[in-house]
Amino acid sequence: MASEIDICNLALAHLGEIPNISSINPPEGSAHAEKCARFYPIARDAALEMRNWSFALKRVQLAEKENTNRRWAFRYQRPSDCIRPVAIPTPDLGYAGVFRGDGDVLVRELNSADFTVEQDSIFTDAAQAELQYLFRVTDTTKFPPLFVNAVAWLLASYLAGAITRDMDIKQWAYQMFERELGLSAQSVANGSQTTNQYTASWIRSR
Repeated sequence: MASEIDICNLALAHLGEIPNISSINPPEGSAHAEKCARFYPIARDAALEMRNWSFALKRVQLAEKENTNRRWAFRYQRPSDCIRPVAIPTPDLGYAGVFRGDGDVLVRELNSADFTVEQDSIFTDAAQAELQYLFRVTDTTKFPPLFVNAVAWLLASYLAGAITRDMDIKQWAYQMFERELGLSAQSVANGSQTTNQYTASWIRSR
C-alpha cells in the first residue's frame, strides 16, 4: 500500500525531480518536502471530491438542529468530516436508474431526497434523515491504486508551478490527472474501486 511519502515521491518523479523525500509530517527540511507538506492535503481532498470513491463513502444518521428556515422542514448538522454530501437516501424510491456518465460509461445513482447545504447545516424535508457522503480519508492504506495515481498526478500539477515554473508541464500533469479520473469511470463500469460516479460541474464544462 502506498504511503503519503510514496505519493509525494511519485508526484516528484512525474516532474523529473529526484524522488527522495523521507518525511512531510513534519517536513524533513528540504524545499521539496515543504512544498509536498503544503500541497498534498489539498490534492488528496480535491481528488476525493471528484469521484464517489467507495472507500470514502459513509452513511450516518444526521443530528437535527433548531430550524428557522421556512423553505425546508428540517435542519441537520453537517458531519465535521464531510467533504461533499452525496445523497439523503430514500429507500422507497430505490435507484434513479441508469444514466450516461463520462464517455460511454453507464452507472447508477441512489435516489435522494432534495436537500441544500449552508455552511455547517443541511436542510431537507426528509424526517430522521441519513446522509451518504464523502469523508476525509487520511489513511493511505485505504487508497485503491487508481486513487493513488490520481492524487500523485494532481499533486504534480500543483508542484509544477512551484518547482518547474513551467505552465506546459503543469497543464500536462493536470491532463494526466484527468486521464486517471477517466480510468476510474471505467472502474465503475467494471464494478471495482468506485460506486456512484460524480463529475464536478466545472470539469463537465471543459
